[in-house]
Amino acid sequence: MTTALWMLMIPIVFTVAFTLESSLKKQIGRVQLQMEANAFVSDIRDEIRGAVRVRSGTDGALWLDRADGSIVRYQLKKRRVIRDVRHPGERSFSGTTVLLHEVYFLSFVPAEDGVKVEVGLQNWYADLEVFTFVRLRAPADRP
Repeated sequence: MTTALWMLMIPIVFTVAFTLESSLKKQIGRVQLQMEANAFVSDIRDEIRGAVRVRSGTDGALWLDRADGSIVRYQLKKRRVIRDVRHPGERSFSGTTVLLHEVYFLSFVPAEDGVKVEVGLQNWYADLEVFTFVRLRAPADRP
C-alpha cells in the first residue's frame, strides 16, 4: 500500500516542482528584459531630446545630429544595439558602446515631433516587446 502511494505521489511532486521552476525562470527572465529595456529607453530618450536633427539610415539605423557637429548612430548588430559616434572632421564612427543585448527586432521611425522606437527582446526564458515614442524638444528649446 505504501509503495503504491509513493508511486502515485512521486510523479505529482516532480510535475509540480517542474512547473514551479519553469514559471519562476520565465518571470525572472521577463523582469531582466524589462529592466534592460527601461535602461535603454532612458538612455536613448535623453540623447534624442538633445539632438538637433533626427534621421533614419538606409540600414535601419537611427542617426542623431548634435549641436557640436558630431553624429550619433544607433543600430542593430548581432542581436545587440550598438551606439557609436562620428566626431566633426572624422570619416568613420568610433567609440562603440553596446547598449542592449538579446534583441531580435529594432525599429526607429523618425517623425516631425519625435521618434517612434520599437524593440523586441528575447532570452532563453521570456520575450518582451517595447513600444515608445520619444518627443523632440521644441525648436526654441534645442541646443
